[in-house]
Amino acid sequence: MGAWQVPIVASDPVVGNDLAELRRHWSTAIVAHPHEYLDTRWKVVLKYLLGFAAFHPEIDPNLEIQHFWPGSNGIVNAYLLLAPQWLVSHWLPMIGSIVLLLLVVQCKMHLRRPEWMIYLVLAIAYQIILLPLITAPDYRYGYASVLLFYLILGLVTHELLFRGHAQPQAFRADRSMPV
Repeated sequence: MGAWQVPIVASDPVVGNDLAELRRHWSTAIVAHPHEYLDTRWKVVLKYLLGFAAFHPEIDPNLEIQHFWPGSNGIVNAYLLLAPQWLVSHWLPMIGSIVLLLLVVQCKMHLRRPEWMIYLVLAIAYQIILLPLITAPDYRYGYASVLLFYLILGLVTHELLFRGHAQPQAFRADRSMPV
């Protein structure tokens, strides 16, 4: 077992030279076993993208929501536990943000709603920067980009379905009309 796989108890206080010693152990282990370290990092990233361990209410329940809105918290917990794995994955918002950004540009929505394009670019950049840095494959780290993706997805869907004027040229019946 590599030094990076040893569990750390978060409630233990850091005293004296503990942090410097931990850094030294990590650096030594990574230099001594670079392939094992990179393999471990790859497995964490892959689990993150596939949605593995995306939710674990028995370990860290949200006490604030549970205390004030126990019914709502129960509904969210049940949904996350029953949802298909692909729906709670991170690859869906990551790839979806790229596709949605292309749709926003294609439909020229970025001219009326530049913030949508900015939010999607931020979500994509955040995910790309986050991948090599994540320490655990769960929603604590990618939550912001997931939230931005679903927010903009809802707004774009509303624009396309209810306003109808944001359709790309390929979807228009009369292609001679200017977009």
